Amino acid sequence: MWLSRNCYKASNRRRKASALKLLFRSVHYLPTEDSDWFAAGILAQQLRAKGLTLPLTDVLIAVIAQRHAIKVLTLDKHFQHLPVEQFCGG
Repeated sequence: MWLSRNCYKASNRRRKASALKLLFRSVHYLPTEDSDWFAAGILAQQLRAKGLTLPLTDVLIAVIAQRHAIKVLTLDKHFQHLPVEQFCGG
């Protein structure tokens, strides 16, 4: 019983790993530029002045999305406060 359950778990992990590899191959990487970090810092400061403290990673993603004029696919509630169009904001 123990062996078969562990074999199932290992098989399941392999399937999930394969699915993740496929997903990541279909995602385009957008490099950051120095100006993105500067803009993210400014935006984070503006948000903090309004009483919102958001993770810098989320702010940076929003800035990069703006620069490329693309939507962000996310369920993260922080993006409701960021100037970016969401594809699937839940």
